[in-house]
Amino acid sequence: EDKLKEKIIYSSAGKTKQDIEETYDKCIITADSYHELEVINEVAKEHNIVLRVGVRINSNYAIEDGDILPNKFGIDEESLLPHKEFIDSLKNIKICNDPVSRKGNLLMA
Repeated sequence: EDKLKEKIIYSSAGKTKQDIEETYDKCIITADSYHELEVINEVAKEHNIVLRVGVRINSNYAIEDGDILPNKFGIDEESLLPHKEFIDSLKNIKICNDPVSRKGNLLMA
């Protein structure tokens, strides 16, 4: 079952705590905001586990010589460093990386 979980990425904006509760043991969840990271960490803490989590990153560079377009989903790349202390405080998640997103980046490392 763990091998199957590693192949399923749950990437949907606006995940609720209930959504996370119902899926945390079935897939890798992709966070689209700092709030989602906090909620995923809370669920993991309640279950006394550490969850692997992806983060959708809105990169500040263009792909294929295109324009850099704003995206309402994901975390802006330039906000990561200022939020480093917050991210480091989330002890029940481990951010891991596989590129999955279209023209955006999914940080999972």
